[in-house]
Amino acid sequence: MCCIPSRMIATAVSAVEREGGTALTFGGDSLLASFGAAIAIEDASLRACRAALAFQAAIAEDSRLPVQKIVGTSTESLNTDPWTKFAKL
Repeated sequence: MCCIPSRMIATAVSAVEREGGTALTFGGDSLLASFGAAIAIEDASLRACRAALAFQAAIAEDSRLPVQKIVGTSTESLNTDPWTKFAKL
């Protein structure tokens, strides 16, 4: 049972990377990823959804991962310019 979270994270990272995303942080059994952060892409939201669906399908096929899974996506803007916070000074 101890290896299930690491296998799930590896499966999720693989799905994210196949869609051109980047895994940013891990926390417990969660993964935060971004799509189109370094170079803006118009279909970033679509890529995130495809990665989430691919992750769900991979988990469903893997009988070694008998866990309940919840996958969520958010289409928020991400500011990657480190100087933006100083612009109003």
